[in-house]
Amino acid sequence: MLAMIIPVILLYIGSIWLVQLIERKRGEEGRSQLSAIVEASGDAIYAYDFDGTILTWNRAAEELYKISADQIIGRSCDTIVPLDRRAELQ
Repeated sequence: MLAMIIPVILLYIGSIWLVQLIERKRGEEGRSQLSAIVEASGDAIYAYDFDGTILTWNRAAEELYKISADQIIGRSCDTIVPLDRRAELQ
């Protein structure tokens, strides 16, 4: 009886693992496509967290603000937002 149950359990676990692997791969592909779109955009695009720390910075943002991604990522949005517009970040 146990010899019949173990293969079924292993098959079930294997199928769960395979589904998770496929979903993870799809998610990675989606993020890769989105990243390519953002990077190819002619619009300055950046993302920041709830604390106002810049997380991403595309090439168009580098050209507009004359600040490289290496220089700005990890810094506060206050670096690029004018004083009179900072309340809009809240």
